[in-house]
Amino acid sequence: MFYIKLNFKIFFLFAVLFLLHPYSIIFSQGTWTQKASLPAQGRRGSSGFSIGNKGYIGCGLNNSGSAMSDFWEWYQSSNTWTQMANIPTARIDGIGFSISTKGYISTGYLNGSTYHNDLWEWDQSTNTWSQKANMPAGANSRATGVGFVIGTNIYIVTGYYNPSVSYYSDMWEWNQATNTWTQKTNFSGTIRAYATGFSIGTKGYLGTGAYLPSSSFYNDFWEWDQSTNTWTQKANFSGSQRFEAVGFSIGNKGFIGTGGTIGTYTNDFWQWDQTTNTWSTIPTLPSSARADVDRGTFVICSKGYICGGWDGGTYFNDLWEYSSNNVSININGPSTICIGSSSTISASGGINYSWSTGATTSSISITPSTTTAYSVTVTESGGCTSILSATVTVNALPTPTISPSTTICSGDAVTLTVTGGNSYSWSNGSSASSIVVSPTSTSSYSVTVTNASGCTKTATTFVTVNNSVSALITGNNLLCSGDSTALIASGGNSFLWSTGATTSSIIVSPANNTGYAVLVSSGSCSDTASVLVTVSPPPNAIISPNTTLCAGENSTLTAWGGGNYLWSNGTTTASIIIAPASTVSYSVIVSIGSCSDTASTTITVVPQTTVNACCNTTITSGNTTTLSASGSGTYSWSNGATASIITVSPTSTTVYYVITTNSWGCSDVDTVIVFVVEPDCGNPEKDLFIPNAFSPNNDGENDVLVISYIKGISCIKNYYLAIFNRWGENIFETEKISDAWDGKLNGKVFDPAVFTYYCKATTLAGQEAIKKGNITLLR
Repeated sequence: MFYIKLNFKIFFLFAVLFLLHPYSIIFSQGTWTQKASLPAQGRRGSSGFSIGNKGYIGCGLNNSGSAMSDFWEWYQSSNTWTQMANIPTARIDGIGFSISTKGYISTGYLNGSTYHNDLWEWDQSTNTWSQKANMPAGANSRATGVGFVIGTNIYIVTGYYNPSVSYYSDMWEWNQATNTWTQKTNFSGTIRAYATGFSIGTKGYLGTGAYLPSSSFYNDFWEWDQSTNTWTQKANFSGSQRFEAVGFSIGNKGFIGTGGTIGTYTNDFWQWDQTTNTWSTIPTLPSSARADVDRGTFVICSKGYICGGWDGGTYFNDLWEYSSNNVSININGPSTICIGSSSTISASGGINYSWSTGATTSSISITPSTTTAYSVTVTESGGCTSILSATVTVNALPTPTISPSTTICSGDAVTLTVTGGNSYSWSNGSSASSIVVSPTSTSSYSVTVTNASGCTKTATTFVTVNNSVSALITGNNLLCSGDSTALIASGGNSFLWSTGATTSSIIVSPANNTGYAVLVSSGSCSDTASVLVTVSPPPNAIISPNTTLCAGENSTLTAWGGGNYLWSNGTTTASIIIAPASTVSYSVIVSIGSCSDTASTTITVVPQTTVNACCNTTITSGNTTTLSASGSGTYSWSNGATASIITVSPTSTTVYYVITTNSWGCSDVDTVIVFVVEPDCGNPEKDLFIPNAFSPNNDGENDVLVISYIKGISCIKNYYLAIFNRWGENIFETEKISDAWDGKLNGKVFDPAVFTYYCKATTLAGQEAIKKGNITLLR
């Protein structure tokens, strides 16, 4: 290769252009690794290609200025070189190609007067060279052209015959199947040589280069479309204007680097993305800046290789490998999932895939139950293999719990609370941890709980509406003295008996007639029931008892003294149950063996009594209420009172019963409930009202000064009011909020005037207010 010596001004001009050329420094992935050096002379302007997992370098110019014809094979697996059969014709700046298992060398020059247009084919299996059809006469011999392969066709474009005179822009295609050359559309850019290029798919690319007669250097970049035979300019190469750069492609990425301008050499490298038509930097070649490596390159799988070159003085024989990470593994779905969820992992850049799961597709769908690492062995088209791995992290689901699962009465509300997560989404739209619900029918409520890892789980609970509670007491209510019976309450799920028991059933052994009551509840629903247990007196000899019955009651007559019994009503048991509507006689024949005796008794029926207790009421804690009973006879309340009207002050909800007994001893029972609630006594600061004027003129309006409490004076526990005249004399005071001042002192009526007052009130809840002010007495 010949270099033209340019004057200092031209050198300075291009040096400035190089330094001022703008480019971005964006490093993409990729690494350089030095491999075994070529075991032969350093060289520039060599030719290279690859077949399978082997690379080949041959020809070039050595440091003695001689063109070489030696040909070397590098084995990727062992990183070793082996010399192969020499190329039949030595040359510099020729172009190397490969199609399947065949390699090709074409063009180049031997010396300043001898240029080549021949094409030589090397058979890897026999290590022999054979000549193919020369480029046609119109193609001209040339060197430093750009060559690339698309399918089974070789393409050669640009170059020169003499670096100071003849430059070409024509493009030629060689077809392997027919061994024929065809001219294609000329290169559309500026005529040049020393350019570099590569192919991606069905597209060929050419960029950089120089036209030395005018000392012009280029950084434009062009695409040739095989299907349309047309050239299109793409985004300019982002590196500096240069010539003798090296170019190769891996996947859909192209790479251009090294090269030089007048007196300047580079070792930077750039990557072009065919998809986005953008350039970005990759790591710089970690060795000397150099040029004229342009054709001493080859690609094996996803790795590019450059060998040789020079820096204006040193001829290199080192071999460098660039790994583009073209083989990759990607988690297409989320890399962190929840138990039960799926993700997808895919690998690219190969022709065969072998996953740790046993799958052989390029992508796999996985549903791991724990955090799992997945690996894949990727085999590329050249036989290279790479092992890649990706980890999918699996997070646990939350464990939501809703409490309570409950039954409520119609119209009532309940608070549902969920635990076990960090955020919540209820079926009613709420995002709080607790919601208050008041369904009108049995309803389900669900909540989706999200934990700190973002995993979700849904829990559901039911709230049941118990429309009503119907209290019922069952069991024997007729006893003989000393006997016991079980009284059973039903209709709800909680119970409060008048005896204080809270079980659903109680055992009673009353000595005399006794009434029993029960408060049955389900949630906040409640109902009451009562029963009178009647105790019969002990039997006497012969027939017992000689008794008096209340109307509507029954009684048991028992005969004693024998083993067999025959009553006047035909019954043969020792006892009979009677319920006469009026006075009638009963007799029994008592017999032992053949002996018998007769006894008789008269049952007197007297009028029954009834009692009504009034009335169920609700009071605030600390207050009293009046209960009353109506009926004939005497009264006996469950609290021991014997009057028909009693005053009670329970501290909690209490069931009271009253039994009335008439002069014949007939009894009845009824119950009443006093519900106790805490008073809403408000705030005395705002609810205590003191008028600022009154007019004691006997007109029926505002004749007395009355202090009122909005929440009711029953809320006032302690109270004090004092009124003073303008001389500070106390003219009225009271400790009852119900007391009113009529504007007098000792019967004397005051004239209109302004008085001051001091008032202090304390509610049942312990809240206290002190108020002071003026009151105007008007006439």
